[in-house]
Amino acid sequence: LSLPDRNLGPSRLEPGAPPDFWGGDEDLQIRRLNWQLSYWRPRFVVREDVDRMGRKEDFDLGESAVLTLGYAPQAFGSTGSEGDVRADVGVGAQTRFGFGFANGNVSMRLRRGPIELIRRGEARWVLEMRPGRILVLAAEGEAGTEVERDFQVVVGGLSGLRAYPVQAIAGREVVRLNAEQRSVLVRNAWDLVSMGTAVFYDAARAWGPGAVGTGWFNSAGLGMRFSAPRSAI
Repeated sequence: LSLPDRNLGPSRLEPGAPPDFWGGDEDLQIRRLNWQLSYWRPRFVVREDVDRMGRKEDFDLGESAVLTLGYAPQAFGSTGSEGDVRADVGVGAQTRFGFGFANGNVSMRLRRGPIELIRRGEARWVLEMRPGRILVLAAEGEAGTEVERDFQVVVGGLSGLRAYPVQAIAGREVVRLNAEQRSVLVRNAWDLVSMGTAVFYDAARAWGPGAVGTGWFNSAGLGMRFSAPRSAI
């Protein structure tokens, strides 16, 4: 059972604002019953120095799929009777060039046709170049069609686009790419700390309302990594 509500007042557009952000009063209640069917076949691998230096980590490269079907009848207090569909899939792979995994999901509401169609996907590949040196490649994308006017995908300094403000770009469709080489320089120095570096490149772009006239945002840099091997944190 899920009970999402949405209450939006009228939008007041500033000069030059995209007309897609305009809208009047909106009061939406959804009282939805959900049914879920899931499949999961785990296949874990253990690696060291990927996300945390000097620590062994588990990565699931198995297959998974989840199908969620929902129905919100007006008789239960919903604004109008409607359906809801969500599908999630995940898969991983391991080769002599490293390992990786990808996840994707699609969700939509159904009311005389699909509305609020949202697609998301992400993928990550880890190349083990040699002990203590890891290359991580990642990609993520999200897009919305027939969505509400307050729908925005935001990317910035806290979400994979370093050296930019927290809300650097926003739009109805966003793609983000990342590459990072992580190297361990010193292991467990004085039984207190391990030190390493991270050389990175980030790129992202948005399309749709709020992103018209913008292009790719890029950043590159060098960071230091520190780990306390004897700490439980």
